[in-house]
Amino acid sequence: AMKRYYHVADEIYRRFQSDLTLAGLASEIYVSPSHLSRSLKSTVGLTFSEMLSLARSEEAERLLFTTEKTVDEIANQVGFANRKHLAINFKKWYKKTPTDFRLAVRKDQFGTQGPVFGKIDENKAKKALEGWLDGK
Repeated sequence: AMKRYYHVADEIYRRFQSDLTLAGLASEIYVSPSHLSRSLKSTVGLTFSEMLSLARSEEAERLLFTTEKTVDEIANQVGFANRKHLAINFKKWYKKTPTDFRLAVRKDQFGTQGPVFGKIDENKAKKALEGWLDGK
């Protein structure tokens, strides 16, 4: 039974850009919406709404980081009704609005703090990668 809810979690991540609803997903796996919601919460630790919000916010984070799209365009692309809805959900997970997040990331990338992941020792990285590729 647990496996079924991990499958549901996967479905949410696969289809978060569409008009996914708890009722719709529940009917696809022949359970009541309340049963699905409770089971997700106990299995995965998040409700359907939280999972949907997180999946959409994670994709918004990626788009804020990797594209020049406006917050409105991103909200629309990831499945939120509007930029305000995106901002409310995004802030819940990232403690910043999408705009502030993007500014902070840019400051990190191009400001005085260096890259987001700190300095990389290229020789060490090369050795590790070669070792990994050689299966050591």
